[in-house]
Amino acid sequence: MTSAARGLLSRLKLPKTLDIPTADILTYYLFYKKRPGTRGFGTYAEIAPKISHALEEWDGLVEFRNDSIGVISREGMNSGTTERLGEAIGLSVLNAIHESTEADWYRIPVRQGGREQSMDFQYAASDGTCIIKVECKGTISLDARAKSSNVSKQKATIEAQKRSERVNDGTVSKTVYYGTIAVLDAKADTLARCWLVDPPADESVDPRRFRIIARLTYIADLISFISPHSALSVALQTRLAALRALSNIDELDGITLRKGDGMEFIVGSRQPGKPYDPWFALKSRVIESRVGGRVFRLDSNTLFFLGIQEELLHFALRQAFDSISSYRSKSFVSMQRVWCTVSAGYFKHALDVVTRHVVRVIESDGYMHFELQGVLYYSSGGIVFGVLPLPR
Repeated sequence: MTSAARGLLSRLKLPKTLDIPTADILTYYLFYKKRPGTRGFGTYAEIAPKISHALEEWDGLVEFRNDSIGVISREGMNSGTTERLGEAIGLSVLNAIHESTEADWYRIPVRQGGREQSMDFQYAASDGTCIIKVECKGTISLDARAKSSNVSKQKATIEAQKRSERVNDGTVSKTVYYGTIAVLDAKADTLARCWLVDPPADESVDPRRFRIIARLTYIADLISFISPHSALSVALQTRLAALRALSNIDELDGITLRKGDGMEFIVGSRQPGKPYDPWFALKSRVIESRVGGRVFRLDSNTLFFLGIQEELLHFALRQAFDSISSYRSKSFVSMQRVWCTVSAGYFKHALDVVTRHVVRVIESDGYMHFELQGVLYYSSGGIVFGVLPLPR
């Protein structure tokens, strides 16, 4: 490890064991295939029907145990599942180190032989003072505590890729390059291990500008999934286009979003007895917390909820750059009740199975309403998701 790497890690004063929220690991794993600009995987709406495949991959192979994560058996693990786990663990570890969230990470293309390919490198603003580039890998070992030959091989691959990346970078500010190698085993008493590979300091783009645009893009993607044709979704996309065109984004700091008629969006509850934001009025909502989103069908027995914390919605409406940049929600897992609201058309088309399982379904003004409950995962970036099984 270089002196620059030692200096960086010594300043961070990392503990021997890091506490990684389950929700953060699952966020990366379930939404791993989301790739901006990639047909079929560019938006949450496109990957939503594919989430069931990601959930099925863990069945009988991976489990949470001993306050950590491990494999049930080394047999049956394929390279795709191992790659996903490696990225989920690696990015979660870097979040803990740099106080970043899943909202910061963006997959960048890497040029090889004149062609542009999507590699394992990610691009992120961490604490607003440096850019991070990372390649994440994963491996299954007989013993996660030992540095196996697979770890050494992956380390060599990462270092070779990093040398190429530095040569082709061409950027001019502050960058930290990382490689992470997650190692899991089938032992009941060991912890998953994540090796950090040689993060030397280098140069790149303006970290604060990148962080704010990356997080607003993340919020805009969620809003577009929850309500794709809403005035808010359009306003966010328009603002993002303006920010990307500005070298100094502070010109729009605190300039609130407006509708097409010039009126500001209403922020906060304006109706007695309704504690949620008005924008969530015709969305599915978590009953016990200020979260709104959308439900969709996974299979004949389960729905899936994907939503956003109300606080993050308000920061986006107000364009509060400092609040957006510093936002980090408490990550936890909890059994929650969800008041599901869908259009009557979608209900008839995809959710008619609900009527065979739920006693009370209310129809009102072209919408269908019903209550389900399930385990929801609250990530540090403000996303909330979970499976909602239909009552038997």
